[in-house]
Amino acid sequence: MASLLQTAETAVLSKIPGADPRPAQKAQAFSGMNDGPAVTASRLTGLTQKDVARDDASLYTTNFGQILPDSAHSLNVGGIPTTIDTALFEKQQTFNRSKTRERIVHPCGSAAFGSFTVTHDVSKYTKADFSSQAPFFVREPFMGPDVIRSQQRNPRNFLIDYNAWFDFLANVPESHYAGAVLLSDEGTPVGWKHMNGFGCHTFRWTNKEGGSVFVKHHWICQQEKKNFTYDEAVRMCGEDPDYAKRDLWEYIENGNAARWTMKVQLMTPEEATTVDFDPFDVTKFWPESQFPLVEVGELKLDRNPEDYHRDVEQAAFSPGSLVPGIELSPDSLLCWRAWFYRDTQYDRLGSANIHQIPVNCPFMAKQHSPDNYAGNMRVDGNTLSKPVYFPNSYHSKAPTTDTTPSFDVTAVETPMQVASNVLSRKSHYRHEGQPSEYWAAKDFYLNQLDAQGRANLHSNTGRLLKFADEIVKKNYLIQLYAISPNYANGVYEGLPEKPKTFAMDEVAEASKTAHLVGKNP
Repeated sequence: MASLLQTAETAVLSKIPGADPRPAQKAQAFSGMNDGPAVTASRLTGLTQKDVARDDASLYTTNFGQILPDSAHSLNVGGIPTTIDTALFEKQQTFNRSKTRERIVHPCGSAAFGSFTVTHDVSKYTKADFSSQAPFFVREPFMGPDVIRSQQRNPRNFLIDYNAWFDFLANVPESHYAGAVLLSDEGTPVGWKHMNGFGCHTFRWTNKEGGSVFVKHHWICQQEKKNFTYDEAVRMCGEDPDYAKRDLWEYIENGNAARWTMKVQLMTPEEATTVDFDPFDVTKFWPESQFPLVEVGELKLDRNPEDYHRDVEQAAFSPGSLVPGIELSPDSLLCWRAWFYRDTQYDRLGSANIHQIPVNCPFMAKQHSPDNYAGNMRVDGNTLSKPVYFPNSYHSKAPTTDTTPSFDVTAVETPMQVASNVLSRKSHYRHEGQPSEYWAAKDFYLNQLDAQGRANLHSNTGRLLKFADEIVKKNYLIQLYAISPNYANGVYEGLPEKPKTFAMDEVAEASKTAHLVGKNP
């Protein structure tokens, strides 16, 4: 049958004038991922009958054919991703440019302006002149794009792809704390002003004496914390899909101010080596019983944007925009995000001069003389007749306006010990491949949710899991069973149709090794 189709294809294409472009096109797609445009066009127009194009390559490679050992670990030194991992850069930069000029992640937010006031002295911890609890789904930079791709619409039919969503969770044991939070009523807050914000990443505060502590940031809303149930959220999406935006806008427009108290958890470097959990694992949290919240200040939002495009759409936040006294920790994903958020914004906004957009302008900086010149959007004095290279003969060691800018050695980062000095794809995540991978998800399910909250989580999950294939349902339930049998059984019982290809006793047996799923020994 295949030979007949190939013959028919050749007969049709032979009637098209000009040289047959297919050999060269197929040579370019040497890994067998897709047909050339001539073959694709003939199939789409119905001139030939053939199976749809598919990726039938046998090994996972980079764009240029470099075979990779796995897709779950970047090349790192002591857990810190390195700039020589070209595959990591290629994957992230490709992802950053995979959509046309909209935010790749979270494109439907809103914003307000306000102020932050320090109310408690924390100068012994940080020299910073001060200007969410949702851990992320993964902690490994190489898997960052995969999380978002699994939650995007299906590229073939552009439908919401619950199969991909649950399949990713089913194969990533560390993802289930974030997954449970998202699928619980915590995932549908009653607008922005009734939700808490938690920094999933661990940063480092450094003081003037060269000391340091690791820190988690919390933003506790002073308004009542409220969530929608699934049914309430569905109804509101139908009645007013802009509810969260409208609620905050109208609240501020009517002269009110939304307020959050900033609190932090602090951990010394010594404590970081002795605690029984991984303090740099973005998929976990720090127990407040061990590291209590310390109040720092208050965030007040009391001004609406004047123009959405100017003030919100062009806003470019990045965890790499740091001030002296706040530095990165050995949190692998944070270290990577500090670079790739900026790369995404340069691409989305079309210039490396995004700091010249008013909403991004560091106008409160005491000094501002960046080592970059020209390019799109450059509208200031640019070089100002000074040399555009360093070092140069016109430089002065003391700050002066008569020479090229000088340097301030007191701004140097505080040294930090990393896990090792070995370059490898070795995992430095303390819980990877261990049953302890689920401790945060277990705590959320058993201790942070009450009986009604657990029942709602079961129902919310089942109403979406029903769209997944049975192999995905099974593998996802295996992960839930490892967290709690009641969790898996509650979701299973909420499915409108019981799966026909597996039973829950198979799920229970497989859950004994659920923590090893997707892990290379």
